Order: sequence, then structure tokens, then C-alpha cells
Amino acid sequence: MKSVNEVKLTPGTFIPNVGTFMNPSLKNLILKNSKISTVIGNDEKSFMKKSDVVSLKHHKKPFNTIFTNGKQEFEIDMKKYKLVKPLTKARTEISNHYLQKESVNESPVTITKQDMNKLHSGEEVEIDGHLLKFVDESVNEDEQLDEKLITFSNRAPYGQVVFMAGGAGSGKGFAISNFIDSAGFKVRDVDEMKKQVGKLDKLGKISVDSWYKRYSGNLSPDAREHVEKYVINKGLTISDIAGDLKNPNNVASLHFIVDAMGIKEKWLINMLSGKNNPETLPNLIFDITAKNIKSITKTIPTLISQGYKPQNIHLIWVLTNYYIAVQQNQERARVVPDDIMLKSHEGAAKTIWSIVTGALPKGLNGRIDVILGGAKNTVKYKDSKGNELDGAIKGFTTLPVKKQGGGVLPENQWLDILYKWVSNNTPKTITLQKPLDTQMGG
Repeated sequence: MKSVNEVKLTPGTFIPNVGTFMNPSLKNLILKNSKISTVIGNDEKSFMKKSDVVSLKHHKKPFNTIFTNGKQEFEIDMKKYKLVKPLTKARTEISNHYLQKESVNESPVTITKQDMNKLHSGEEVEIDGHLLKFVDESVNEDEQLDEKLITFSNRAPYGQVVFMAGGAGSGKGFAISNFIDSAGFKVRDVDEMKKQVGKLDKLGKISVDSWYKRYSGNLSPDAREHVEKYVINKGLTISDIAGDLKNPNNVASLHFIVDAMGIKEKWLINMLSGKNNPETLPNLIFDITAKNIKSITKTIPTLISQGYKPQNIHLIWVLTNYYIAVQQNQERARVVPDDIMLKSHEGAAKTIWSIVTGALPKGLNGRIDVILGGAKNTVKYKDSKGNELDGAIKGFTTLPVKKQGGGVLPENQWLDILYKWVSNNTPKTITLQKPLDTQMGG
């Protein structure tokens, strides 16, 4: 038999009855995970470190990873951190399907025109006892440019809801303007709400004192202490802090002030007021960080009760490299504090990863897509001199995870790619090799 390395199968290759090849760096990530050391012995650890040992994601058990050199293997349940199979047991499926035998028959395989058409349409075809699937290697998984606009229900003029998720500074506003068909949508933009509160203060409609008496009880002790320290004790007005959002403390204070007032909830009530006919329900976009899944799950029941259909409630995640987002944050007019930046990106990763790899929130049955943000993942049209044209988007990098009204797409179409995106772009405090809910608060 040839060794695993001699077979030279690439990450993403599906091995029938076994699983899908994972990126070689996965082994190192798992070896560094402290919890793994508690479930495997020295023999298994030494085995994993060998260069001819590769990892595969179990095709029937999505949380299980197989480590094999083709002759020996063992399996780890990455959700329960449990050793499933001992090192000494080898799978007959790996012998039969994974390795190429020296005595293999090299005679040509005949593929019918009908099977060829199925392969080109993305279907798997069984030929001579082997499952084959056509892969177009001319497109790099990290450079795949998709549709110019993500659309919803064939651009229906009513009844659509989009949760636009992403950590602070990830470029959700740019994505709304350039990557999705947002014409005719009402956008719940919390930043705009903050500006309006500042204007109300200037007009004498609200003051720091009246706000504190009426709404400060809605804040956590830490948030209330922050407003007292950076606004009240300094004698500042709401319009003062709204006028200087380069100061991260002002940004945090204004966030707490707006949050305590419940303006986000009132916006939805105003949008739906008098809309008793499903055909008059406005198209809505919720611009959220998704640092807490409640920002989605608490809103959906209200939408459903008002007549929105689950298949028309969608989720888009703008996943931008955390360190690029930090840089973008420093360059914009509103500078988010560092701790809030970190929590928003950690929380978005926790929320969206748990949604797409676990149970979908009740009432969320629209399409789910991930947009890989950042300039290098966006292609613009160029003029005759080769200069990029601002606002003229030719293509962007996106990964469909779920179709509208249907189930989550087969994992071999997106899970390994998304795993790589999340590993490479989220804060280093996040590791997908242990449950996300143990890595951050709420």
C-alpha cells in the first residue's frame, strides 16, 4: 500500500464512508488544546505528531475527527472531548477507500455522458464502486467571487427581514450598501439613533439629569458607573459626547444611554405600527454585532406575531479580520473602545458559529450567508487606466450556508472553509477546538 502522503489528497477531498480531509494545521491546533491532553495518552499524542498522520472530519458525525496514517487510526469527539476509538483499531473503510493499493488496476474508466453531466452539475456519481465528485480547482476557496448582490425572495418589496451581523468596525454599513439588495429596506442603524439623541438634547427635549432619573435603572452597575464617571461627573451633556465620538469613552457612554432608553425596541414598534396586512410589512435590516444571540432570538417572535414568515427572515454575517477591523475603527469618526471591539468580535463568532453548526433559532428559516469582509476580498471595476472606481463593486467573497426555506447546505460545501475563515480572522482568544460558550461571558 502507498502511504497517506504518497496519495497526495488535498484538504476538502471527500473520502466515501470515512470523512473529509481537514487542513493540516488542524493537528497542531488540537495538540495545543489543553483539554485534549486529558483524553488521549502519550501513544496517541506521539501518533498525531507523525508527518504521515492526517485528520479527517467524520462524514456522519460532524463533531468527530479521525486521525489516521491509513493503517492505524483513532477518533476524538471534539464536542464531548472523548476518545472514541483506541489507536490499535483500523477501519476497513480506510483500507478500502482511502489508500491506493500497489496492485490497483490502471485500466481506463468509462464515464457516460449522463454521469458527466451529473458531475458537472455538482452531483456525486458512483463509478466502479467509487463515489466521484467534480471539483473545479481553477477557483481558490479564499478568492471565490460570487453574485454581485445577495437578494432576498426575488427582490420582494415587502415582508423581508435581514439580520446583518458583524463585530464593530467590520464594515456592515459598506456591505449593506454594496453587497446586498438593500433598496427599499428600512435599516435599524443604532449609530443614527445615537445622533438623534444628541439632537434631542440640543433641542431641550432630553437632558442628562432627566435621562438619569428615568432610565439609569435599566443599566448594569458597571454601565451606570461608566456614565456617571465620564458624563455626569464631568458636567457633560448628551450633545457634548455625541459631538466627540473620537473619544472611546464618549462612544461607550452614548451606547449605554441609548440602550437604557429602549430606542431599538421602539423603532421596531414604530415600523410595524398600523401594518396589519402582510403585504404592507416593510423590508427591515437589523444592523447588529450579534455579540449575544438574544439580539436575534428576542426580536424574531415579535416579527412572526406581526405576520413575517420564517422563510423570509435571513442572516448575513460580515466576517472581517479582527485586526483589520481594529485599524478601521481607529480611522473612522466613531472610535469604539478596545474592550467593546474585542467583545463584539468574540461574541459574533460565538453566536454565528453556534447557529450554523447547531440548532437554528426558531423562526429563522431564510437564507444564511457569510461575507468575508476587507478590501482584499472585494473586487472593484477599473477605468481604462486601471484605477479602481469607488463604489463600483464587481464581486466579493461570500459563502452560502443555508438556502431560503430549506435546510443547511451539506457541510462538505462550507464547513471546512468557514472553519478556516473563522480561525484566521477572529480574535486569537477564540479557538474552535473547545466549546465557544466557555471562552467568553454571556
